[in-house]
Amino acid sequence: MVKQKLISKAWILSLALAGHISAQTNLLNDGGTAANLTQLTNKFQNSLDTNQPATATATLTSNGQVLTAEQMGETALDIPLRSVWYPAQRVSTNSYAVRADFKAAAAFPENRGGVMGWLDPVAAKGIAFQIIPDGDSSQATVSVINFLATDPDANDSLTNLFNVNGTPATNTTNSAVIQIALNASTNFSTFQLEFFAPTDADRAAVSNVTAHVVAKLFRTETNNTLIQIGPCIELLTDLPMQPAANHAVGYFASFDAIFGGGEIGDLDNLTLIGVDVPFVGSPTLTISRSASDVVLSWANSVTGFSLQANTDLGTGTWTTVPSSGNTATVPATNPMQYFRLVR
Repeated sequence: MVKQKLISKAWILSLALAGHISAQTNLLNDGGTAANLTQLTNKFQNSLDTNQPATATATLTSNGQVLTAEQMGETALDIPLRSVWYPAQRVSTNSYAVRADFKAAAAFPENRGGVMGWLDPVAAKGIAFQIIPDGDSSQATVSVINFLATDPDANDSLTNLFNVNGTPATNTTNSAVIQIALNASTNFSTFQLEFFAPTDADRAAVSNVTAHVVAKLFRTETNNTLIQIGPCIELLTDLPMQPAANHAVGYFASFDAIFGGGEIGDLDNLTLIGVDVPFVGSPTLTISRSASDVVLSWANSVTGFSLQANTDLGTGTWTTVPSSGNTATVPATNPMQYFRLVR
């Protein structure tokens, strides 16, 4: 079988989510640059003195392939520094999924990362799905991050989250936590948050429910298929739905300690699934089979990009693929081939 993989400014996902969310995918950031991302981080790091300036900062840099999150300095006192980096695209629905890849720099509980959805940068709140590494065993948790919180308990909490029966969510398995046999520093894992419009049963459980939330953790096999790790986390939220102009998604990372700092981990492939968004910075490249060829195309509204191909990422050698407008036809003769859009 011939496999064609899209990377850099293009990644095709063929997942249909539980029959609720379409497989429309938009790669919002491919790890090649952090230039199209805006950072939102804690306003306060000291619950005893909110006037004290922040002493820790977090950065996100790219080596051209993946992004690396790092913390410099220690927090002022007792609130660990948490950050989300989000692109300009906005979400106009409460039925979508967002996913991102994360690999911890070390398998320690401080090195946390994952994905964030239901994010309102103006209200400075969002729902995070993150890993808590601990050697060869890890926890993955869903929580609400309040970047304006003045104390550590409210900064990362289960406020606004409920079990599907309406009881408050807890930091236990069968609620907001899954326990998995996973060394989070060995390979990338894929974190996926799915949001659905509430059902009648959801409204009966939580009268002011705004979304049904499902979190899934995946690993990538050598043939690029995703295999789910552990069970789903399934919750309800009454966190208000943001105005369409504010509704964002992003990468999440935190060095979850008030002492120390350093590299947190690597992030990659922030992808929005189930809703189309306007082109802002990174076009989507699509691929289809036509007899013995593959046809690659991108939106006609996208200008200034050229298609490149590579058969071995280890060489770093990319060649330009001739195209007619925003469409190119390539013989499917190589066992593996990679494509990207560049400008």
